[in-house]
Amino acid sequence: MPKRLKNDVEAAEKRLRALRKTSFACLPDLDSAVRAAFNDARYLVFESFTHAVMSAKRGPGRPRKDDHTGETIDSYSLAEVTYKEDKEALRKEELESACFVIATNASVEELSTEKVLCA
Repeated sequence: MPKRLKNDVEAAEKRLRALRKTSFACLPDLDSAVRAAFNDARYLVFESFTHAVMSAKRGPGRPRKDDHTGETIDSYSLAEVTYKEDKEALRKEELESACFVIATNASVEELSTEKVLCA
């Protein structure tokens, strides 16, 4: 695994661990937070995620005897995320890092291309 990809995976996993500890009020909030975790990843592509729904009673303390509404608040938490490596971005980066530029002030008549490369 290339070092750049490894760094992206580690950074994304770190952000996802933090998101797994957080509960969200609605699914769009969870979706935007998961997508934001992959914004900085250059070599990863987000695919999908699964969530868990947790219900809790509304308000602190014990409910009143006459309160039969049973109001609950649903919150959403991150369960699993699937992503894959962006092979095209890795290949492009590999090709770009393999190129180098040679500059010289000498004209073509003074030095040929082969002489410049040898020097």
